[in-house]
Amino acid sequence: MDVKARKSRFRKYTLMFFIVSILLMVVSGVLGGKNPNDIYGENAESTYSDDEFYIDTKDGNKLKQAKKSDKEEKCYSTEAVKQFSVVGKYLIYCTEKGKDSKLIRYDMESQKSKKLAENIQKFYAEQEIYAQNGTQIVAISYDGKNIISKVKDAVMIKYKAKKIYFLKTKEEDGLLKFEKKGKGYQVYEYDTETGKESEKDVVKKIEMQE
Repeated sequence: MDVKARKSRFRKYTLMFFIVSILLMVVSGVLGGKNPNDIYGENAESTYSDDEFYIDTKDGNKLKQAKKSDKEEKCYSTEAVKQFSVVGKYLIYCTEKGKDSKLIRYDMESQKSKKLAENIQKFYAEQEIYAQNGTQIVAISYDGKNIISKVKDAVMIKYKAKKIYFLKTKEEDGLLKFEKKGKGYQVYEYDTETGKESEKDVVKKIEMQE
């Protein structure tokens, strides 16, 4: 192979390598705009905490940011809020309206709000948001595009170490009741990493995690 042919072949493979590298960077989120599921934004770790925010029970349960010496108090919701959590750059909160309740994501970098889901009774925010949606437990992505049912006919009572603890429900005489076992209630565990469900303890008293 002469020098000219070798140079041509080298340029060809160099160009192919460059194109593949660009595609890999786009897929991994390095290029192609901001990833809405990147919960930390420009910061490697969250610079916000739950302590900076509170629900003002004296002002219609609105969600507010605690007043600082150099800033005025800021209100994040016009509606009553029953629960909130800070995850990275996002302030996630749930409004108090029963079936009309909304799960809202507020981006503290762009200062924009987005509705993620409706009919949410409670939630736990981690890499995904796990929420009670009527009689099912769902996983919600931070961009709101994916809402996936994980457990049907169930009520979530606790979330810990990537595991959801819940009670199964059934309808009797038009009423929704928890599944009983002996004189207590059977608690189940759902592993969010493996998708496996298993029986745990039988409890006499139902205690919901805040």
